[in-house]
Amino acid sequence: SGNRPDKYERTELYCGTYDIKCGSDYMARPPIPPIYFFVIDVSQKGVENGSIDTLCNVLTEFVTNDYFWGDVRTKIGFLVYDTNVSIVNLHSKLKQPQVVTLTDIENLTRLPIFDHLLVTLSESKDIVLKFLKALPTMYAQTKDNGSNLFNAVRVSASILRRTGGRMYVVQSNSSLLAEPNLHAKAGTDNKKDNKTAGTPLFPSGSRFFELTPDMQQNFVSCNLFVFSKDYRNLVTIAELPRYLNGDIYYYPEVPERSYKFYYELRNSLSREYTWESVFRVRISSGWKITQKYGNYSIKASGDLLSLPNVDGNKALVYEVELDGEVAKSNCFYLQTALLYTNSQGDRRL
Repeated sequence: SGNRPDKYERTELYCGTYDIKCGSDYMARPPIPPIYFFVIDVSQKGVENGSIDTLCNVLTEFVTNDYFWGDVRTKIGFLVYDTNVSIVNLHSKLKQPQVVTLTDIENLTRLPIFDHLLVTLSESKDIVLKFLKALPTMYAQTKDNGSNLFNAVRVSASILRRTGGRMYVVQSNSSLLAEPNLHAKAGTDNKKDNKTAGTPLFPSGSRFFELTPDMQQNFVSCNLFVFSKDYRNLVTIAELPRYLNGDIYYYPEVPERSYKFYYELRNSLSREYTWESVFRVRISSGWKITQKYGNYSIKASGDLLSLPNVDGNKALVYEVELDGEVAKSNCFYLQTALLYTNSQGDRRL
């Protein structure tokens, strides 16, 4: 008949999409567990807008009911910030969580990075729940209106350097410290200036972008949940999810934003993700890829895209065109491959 007799014994010959388990040649290190790290703005704005309460309610639900992916392997960690940046020790043998404010924030080599800033959730479940219960009341009376977002992300990236993982940043305050370039662009807030009302927006500083190469190399992704009454160049801090395959959610001051945050956070946490992922596309001879669109970084080899975490909501768009005057075949072939670690710790392709 002209068909291979073993066609239905080989998945790759009869399935358009298939999945195989990889050997050690496809691992730069042992597969990481699912890691969730929460970076929380605890300034006065964070208290007033209700984001701290909503976050703690959602996380308490997930921790109590074991909703996180990864079973007994899952790790979790927290960092809180306002004018100061504080790390949270959640060792399972502690009676109460320890919140430690960092004083020498500029020199990360001197930071007290304990082994228990990332804890196995199944072992530290009780103390994590204590922290989530206590957090809203710890800062309920705060008058601190600063927001040290840049250093909060920088310290979090340092904590995740050895492991990778998903970083969830809840940002409430528009007054970012040490970021003089993060101001409202001309024509965005001033309605009288009609000439620049339609001007495209570009990042006004590079400090956040400069964090991304090292984070991408260590398979750290970043997801932003931004609450703000005033515009403060969201485009600049959006460089983090842009290059780290993350998401950005924006909540202007409207009555329903707490509900929106609640459901979008639950949706983000409940999705199944791949971990430490790389992606490649191959196409027919005679064609070339001219452009790629999406949240990604390009690895050193040139055609490999680094996607620290991937879920079913992500999309990449490729533009292709003829490399010559005519195609070498009347068929166009496209092959994609995603190398990743699943939540159960298997390295797969």
